[in-house]
Formats: sequence, structure tokens, C-alpha cells
Amino acid sequence: MRHRYPLPVLVALVVALIYFGGKRTAGHIPSAPITSVRGFELVNIGFDSNSLPFFDIGYAQQSPYEYFTHQGETFIPTRNGSLVIRRDHLEPTAFQVTEKLLRKSEGYGTKRTEILVTEKSTGKVIASRELKDGQIENQTGWVGDHAILFLRKVIIPSQMRRAPLKYLGDATVHSSAEIVPVVTDSGFRKARVHGCPGNVGVSLEGAPRRLKLNTPSWRFLPASPIGGVFCSSGYVVVVSSIFPSPLVVDLLTETGQHLSTTEVGVPGDLLSKNASLAAVENGKVEHRSLSFEVQHAVPQRDWVPYQRTRIHLIAPELE
Repeated sequence: MRHRYPLPVLVALVVALIYFGGKRTAGHIPSAPITSVRGFELVNIGFDSNSLPFFDIGYAQQSPYEYFTHQGETFIPTRNGSLVIRRDHLEPTAFQVTEKLLRKSEGYGTKRTEILVTEKSTGKVIASRELKDGQIENQTGWVGDHAILFLRKVIIPSQMRRAPLKYLGDATVHSSAEIVPVVTDSGFRKARVHGCPGNVGVSLEGAPRRLKLNTPSWRFLPASPIGGVFCSSGYVVVVSSIFPSPLVVDLLTETGQHLSTTEVGVPGDLLSKNASLAAVENGKVEHRSLSFEVQHAVPQRDWVPYQRTRIHLIAPELE
């Protein structure tokens, strides 16, 4: 016996079938992916402050490519989650990754976008797919991760960048951290940049909205908040941290080449005292090593000085 259903019921069944059991993402992926891709150009179309892209600079930074370009700048992710942004040199890219806004998340509507991979020499779209709020893939609901997996199936990166941080404990053969007396009248919340040219500074600008080290030709965005910067012997050292310990130490050349990232533990009972990194001072790079002092203070008590620590690191990158 054939069952006949009212039209609204049939429509609902079709929609449910498409969403839950059918083709969940529109678009196509080529059967033969393109290998050894070093970088791509990122373009976002139709977005504003009320409707941001799924695959933004932050997710592009997490993708396993050597670099990407965006709005005339080259973004070079490091192996440890930080980012060098170059103004002075635009790396060549053979592919453009474009995300277009299809529908905003207004009212009962679900935000939907389309991401396309285009061969720049021919203008041919070689792959595309839709992204939408609420989708679950590979056991994750982070839609930017879905975009990364899509790209990796289409343009396979030339190498995987990811590598762990070098971690140096509170005291090892390569580093030492010495607590020195706190001078109670020493100032806190000092200028973040020391020993660098006047056109080098730290400011909050652009996307992602975090503190960046700015120079005339390049910027640097570490993975954690900047506590202090110093320049010495042609090198730039950026000290950052989320918690009082460990500190993250990034070593760069004055031309913006990222050399290394190191985590170093700071001794002392800083976390229980709610101390925060307040200043980085007396930085110096010499004889294949770098040294500096950090001051921790208690912000809840009007930045009362708590601990000054002298840190010395051996830097093989300087050999």
C-alpha cells in the first residue's frame, strides 16, 4: 500500500534527509590534489565587524603552510604559534583561498559561507565547499578547523611546520634563573621596548587584536601577551607570558627572521601571590647567550613589587 503524506510533511522529510543523512556540504574537491604548496593568498569577501569569516587570519596562521599573504602583506607562522608579518616583501602565491559570505546569522538564519580555491594563473576554481555555523566534522565544531582540513585535501603543504617549544626548567645546564633583591622604589609598568631604534614599538592594532611588535618593515605577534622587548647586537628579543611562569622568549634578527622560541621556568611562589610580569629590563645579547631581568608585581595591590629575577640563556642560534 502506498502512503500519501501532506506536502509540508514531505518537505520537512526532504530537508531532514539532506541535513542529517545526505550531502551535508556543497562544493567539490578534485580527485588529484596539488602537492608541495608553500603558501596561498587569503581573501575575505562580504564580511564586517558583525559577521566575521570562519577562516580568518588566526585560522590561516594555524594551517600547516609556510606562509600566506593577505591585503598586501606576507604572514609567516613560526613552528611554535607566533607570527611574523612582513610589509616589505610579498611572497609569490599560485593559489587564492577566498571565503565569501552567503548568509549572515540574523534572526533564525544560520551563518553560511563558501570557501573557494582558485588557480591564480588561469582564474579556474579548482575546489569549493560551504561552511556553516553548528556543523560538526571530525568530532569538532570549530568551523575554521573544517576549512583547514578542506585545504589540506586540495593543496597539500610542502612541509609540516609544527614543532614543540624548547623548554628549559627553572635551572638547567643551558639556563639559570636567579632571584635578586627587589628595590621597592623601582618603577613598574615601564616602557615595553628597550635598546631599540625609536621607530620600533609595541601596540594593539589590526587582526588578530593582540599586542604586536612593530618595526618599519615587519611586525611580530607572539603566541602569548608581550611583556617586554629589547634589542642588542643586531638581535631582537621578545619576552611574553600568560602566567608568571614559564616565560616565552622569542629570538629574532633585526630584519625579522625568527630564530627560536624557548620557554623558561621562573622560580618563586609567583602564582600563589597573583603576581604578573610587570617589566623586562637590562637585556643583552653577547657571546652566544642572552640575559635579562624580569620584574613581577602584584596588580591587585597597585603593582606592588614582588620579585626581580635575572635570567641567562645559552642561544645555539647565535653560534
